[in-house]
Amino acid sequence: HDTALPPPNYDMLATLHAFVGLFYAPQEDKPLISMQLGLNSGLSPEEIEASPFNLVVVVDVSGSMNDAGKLDFVRTGLVLMIDSLDANDKLTIVAYDTVATVRLGPTYVTADAKGEIIDIILGLKTGGSTNIYDGLYKGYEMAMQGITDSEAMHRVLFLSDGLASAGNTDTNDILAMSALYNDLGIGITTLGVGTDFAFD
Repeated sequence: HDTALPPPNYDMLATLHAFVGLFYAPQEDKPLISMQLGLNSGLSPEEIEASPFNLVVVVDVSGSMNDAGKLDFVRTGLVLMIDSLDANDKLTIVAYDTVATVRLGPTYVTADAKGEIIDIILGLKTGGSTNIYDGLYKGYEMAMQGITDSEAMHRVLFLSDGLASAGNTDTNDILAMSALYNDLGIGITTLGVGTDFAFD
């Protein structure tokens, strides 16, 4: 639904608006409640000074990523992402299949470095099993190298299409390891790749 939001609170970076609706659904034979949340800001994007990124991209390059062009989509997306980063942002790329390897060490995304970064992205190849634990662990460890930079946003971007099939595959162990690094100040964003990725 395209519902216009009320004006923002101009004293705040962002204002959260909530709408609740009650309607009757004949097929359910009962009333249903719907809720919509919206955010807006009184500040223009130009007024908001973004913190630099300490970004570690962790990419699944296991054999299944060759199916349905999944790795092709990942390569294309990462190359497009480079355009949204600048010389103050630091990027690291970790690829994992049966084991994890650092393909690009911490590198500032300067104009001179973008060519090398894109070559590394386009050079990613598939093969092996899916060692999620090792990939995440290596990604977090690389992010920790820049954790003393209090101005930066520290984040792991984790891309995968499947279930853990190599190394430590215990879900609780993977979650506990991730939570430890999250508590140290490293955020995580996970992206499922393909139309049939293993959601859990």
